[in-house]
Amino acid sequence: MSKGVNGSGGGLLLRLYLRLLLACYPPSFRERCGDEYLRLLLHDLAQTRGRHKAGFLLSSSSDALSGGLRLRLGWRRFPAVSPSNRRHSPGRHNMLDQLHQDFAYALRNLVRRPGWTLAAVATLALGIGATTAVFSMVNDVLLRPLPYPQADRLVQLRAYQPDRQRLREVVSYPLCQRMGEAQEALEDFGCWAVNSQTVEVEGGAHRLLTGIVNWQVLKALRAQPLLGRSFNARDDHSDAARVALLSYGFWQEHFGGDAQVVGKILRVEEIPYTIVGVMERDFLFPDRGPRLWVSMAGRPRTPNINWLRTLGRLKEEWTREQAWAHFEALRLQVSKGNDGGTDELAVRPVSLMETLVGEVRPQLWLFLSAVAAVLLIACINVANLLLSRMAGREREMALRSALGAGRGRLLAQMLSETTLLGLLGGAGGMAVAFMVSSAVHSMASDFVPRSHLLGMDAVAFFFAGALSLLVGLLIGILPALRSSRPDLSGGLQEGSRGTAGSLRHHRLRAALVVAQIALAAVLLVNAGLLLRSLQRLASTEVGFETADLLMIRPSPPLARYRQPESMRQFYADLLQRVRGLPLVEAASMSAGVPFGGVRMSNQAWPQGGNLESEGETVDLQVVDENFFAVLGIGALQGRLLDSRDRPGAPPAAVVNETLARRLFGEDAVGQHLLVGRPPRRVEIVGVVPDLRLYELTGPLRPMVFEPLAQHPEQAFPDILARTSPGHAAHLASEVRNLVHSLDPGIPLVGLPTLQDELRGRTANARFRTLLLGAFGITALLLAVIGVYGVVAYGVAQRTREIGVRMALGARRLQVLSWVVRRGLLLTAAGLLLGLAGALATSQLLESYLHQLSVHDRFSYAAALLLLFVAAFLAAYLPARRASRTDPMEALRCE
Repeated sequence: MSKGVNGSGGGLLLRLYLRLLLACYPPSFRERCGDEYLRLLLHDLAQTRGRHKAGFLLSSSSDALSGGLRLRLGWRRFPAVSPSNRRHSPGRHNMLDQLHQDFAYALRNLVRRPGWTLAAVATLALGIGATTAVFSMVNDVLLRPLPYPQADRLVQLRAYQPDRQRLREVVSYPLCQRMGEAQEALEDFGCWAVNSQTVEVEGGAHRLLTGIVNWQVLKALRAQPLLGRSFNARDDHSDAARVALLSYGFWQEHFGGDAQVVGKILRVEEIPYTIVGVMERDFLFPDRGPRLWVSMAGRPRTPNINWLRTLGRLKEEWTREQAWAHFEALRLQVSKGNDGGTDELAVRPVSLMETLVGEVRPQLWLFLSAVAAVLLIACINVANLLLSRMAGREREMALRSALGAGRGRLLAQMLSETTLLGLLGGAGGMAVAFMVSSAVHSMASDFVPRSHLLGMDAVAFFFAGALSLLVGLLIGILPALRSSRPDLSGGLQEGSRGTAGSLRHHRLRAALVVAQIALAAVLLVNAGLLLRSLQRLASTEVGFETADLLMIRPSPPLARYRQPESMRQFYADLLQRVRGLPLVEAASMSAGVPFGGVRMSNQAWPQGGNLESEGETVDLQVVDENFFAVLGIGALQGRLLDSRDRPGAPPAAVVNETLARRLFGEDAVGQHLLVGRPPRRVEIVGVVPDLRLYELTGPLRPMVFEPLAQHPEQAFPDILARTSPGHAAHLASEVRNLVHSLDPGIPLVGLPTLQDELRGRTANARFRTLLLGAFGITALLLAVIGVYGVVAYGVAQRTREIGVRMALGARRLQVLSWVVRRGLLLTAAGLLLGLAGALATSQLLESYLHQLSVHDRFSYAAALLLLFVAAFLAAYLPARRASRTDPMEALRCE
């Protein structure tokens, strides 16, 4: 007792009075719980304000008589009349005081066990933080509306042939106009494109993303300029003056925020554009963030060049359902072009939001589902820790119930502690969320749309707070329900032996561990599938050696190099200088470097084939005679392109194995091929192995290589150089100086190595695998901790039993196997459930797997074996400790 109680006459009287209250209870109760009961009475008396003390003492007398009578009669359920929960108590009178007391008591309990609290808070912080970071990404990309008024009414139209159902991502300018004239549901319907173009400002030339838009697109976006004016209908005429709009960032960076910028001249691809306005600071264009926008004046308007996307705004009087039905019935008659016929095209509407995020939507929801599973495992882990702790506190709960605390009061006290634990985990989770969000932003900014929005914001903070409260309730509900119904007499008796709760909580804790293992197995199997797929993707054979290849992609302005002779001379001089560099072994020119050029396709038929039928779709590549030498490949049949394939010579071509096999069987050399409409006739002079020059995934397609010398219209070839081993990246600065020495006004699109380009192609797959892999490893660790906790707790609760077994002759190996067997049984049950869950959920990964089945046996076996071995080690450690128990020490502890 306190000093004040023991050290005065009033204290002696109070002690005597409290002893009289305790005398109402049976002797067994006084012997086991008397001191704790007196401590609780003194604590509640100290919390009672002066004028309420008499009422407290009076109500304590009635509670003691009632509780003692019920105990003597053997009743186990008692009304809620404990000293801290009575009708006349100020805590009952003021709910805020009661909450304050509950949380203060919960905080003292957590501080009293710092190791246990730190483990629980760290586990929750990991789960809450990762979930908050992934939710923030989902919210920023998928849920946050586009930054335009009534953005849900912005619609793109795509054309397709009804018999093929293949949507055209881009359309020609005449087709865009035809769409606008034929439809009735959209207003402000126009077209746009985003290209990389050379822009000259003070300080030099820059290669920048430039938007090419007509005035209706900006009107549909409800975009208003900060300075000057926007585009209007006159600016779209083919012979109109060329005008430009600047983004706010471009205006600040290159013009210093000059308010007199309107009217100045800007040169884009050597063509002068008059600046007519500057857009607002927060204006964002739908695609990739152009730095400036130019009008449609002077742009190609022929029906056979598809390069534009469409955009319109749904009219106010039209509902989405009405508009979609209207477009479903719409048919367009358009000219085929050269043969004078017509094609029937159908139209399909797609919301702008779906256009931007449709490809990544399933992937982001997959991430959120996976991290939610990790959070659930973390909650189960902490709930198991709480069950262990609550089992040790069963004596306390039984005592409180014996003193009159009702079930609701016990629930409130236990949930206050778990809620506080959840809030502490949420506070730590915010730090985790910031780190995860920063890492995700750096890895995903190149391929996740709207990546400029990624980061923590007020919505993420609110989500983290709400999630922390939910987690606090989730982890506490089962332990609280179990502890709010204590077996009074049994709990007190078990408490005297030190084995409280060892039997009552066993099944529930075992079920939670099985659930942990099952969830971890699902995540590990799916992560294993993605890892195997990434390995196969990264090791995909492209048909040539990718190391030490440097891609050089200059972009001479067409206005300055309008004559084909000047363009060819520039590339010839540059190629000669690149070949002259000491570390360059070979160099060639082609219409596009591997994995970095535009894919050109057309139809092809063998000579004598039916031109009315749909021919074989082939990829076209225009290369010089050194292209195959740079790649290090030779001819399988015939010869490669060489100096004989010059202008004026019979058109020649080299084809790949796939085309030769499909169209000509074994012997293709000397055969003639008809390519395109109207068909041009080329002679096949050689066959080369199949190469992957455009994509790593998908089936190999037929490919035709034609000599660059016979295609003078190919104005913008790229240069591919093979360097000495390990020097490709180091030559970038020297090549840049070569280009600038020929023409300082020519920027380079980039100087990546081919391996850099390939890493970019696999960046999304690496990000997906890394994120799900991290979730899987986290789930594995949490599940292992759960197995270890259950087995270790079981060993601690059965110390006396183990001691008795060993005293009766049980060997260490028997004890070891007995303890390990329990952990492995739980693991086996969890693995079976996890296997079923993995078989069901792996179907969601089918579109992300490269040359791999969703039922890949190796991935399943490796993941389940890893989890089994980890669980075995988790069970072995406490089992090993149990097998070394000294029987005399175990029995003496009891």
